[in-house]
Amino acid sequence: MRLSVDESAFFSSVKAGDLSSVIQALRSEPYLVNFQDEIGKTPLHLAVENGLLEMVKVLIANDADFDIADTEGNAPIHSAIERCLDSNGAYRKNFMEIANTLFESGADINCMDTAGFSFLHRATVMGDLEIMSFLIKKGADVNGRSRSGYTPLHWGLCANIEERDIQKHLGALEFVIKNGADVNATTTDGKTSLIVASENNPGRPQLRKLMQKYGAK
Repeated sequence: MRLSVDESAFFSSVKAGDLSSVIQALRSEPYLVNFQDEIGKTPLHLAVENGLLEMVKVLIANDADFDIADTEGNAPIHSAIERCLDSNGAYRKNFMEIANTLFESGADINCMDTAGFSFLHRATVMGDLEIMSFLIKKGADVNGRSRSGYTPLHWGLCANIEERDIQKHLGALEFVIKNGADVNATTTDGKTSLIVASENNPGRPQLRKLMQKYGAK
């Protein structure tokens, strides 16, 4: 939808982090809180993408709908986790706080992205222990299935792992197992974790050994 001059000004205020202008605009035009721009983004999308934690809180306090997806199928929480995974240091901490605010407000921690994977699938295949721990503490389903029938453990075993990253990745896989991942779960086409590891990482016997250590058959 093409934005009017007032709507465009409101979106600019959101991106600029101008809290007072946004609050004032919402008092007179409350519909703006969930208005979507030409590519389906709401003010909450923009606040999240720009790392504006206080703006996120203001929009949620004014009934922002965190489930609205843009034209690519992504809700604000998808943008928050994407930026968590792509950043580090203070930037990561800020986006983790934004994600936590969205989860505390009711955003679905087990929702799938447009490719059919949960946030925990994404973090596990990257071997990102910090984000995995954050998601599991917030209630992510360690045995949740992707659209293609893979658990986060299965998907982690599919990763393209560089030699220098093998110990990091083993630690991430062991972490998800210790937090309840079923090493004997099968994919929808009947593949066990051992088969997934063998087919996708035949040159990484450490993965199969780890699965066997925890009772994979």
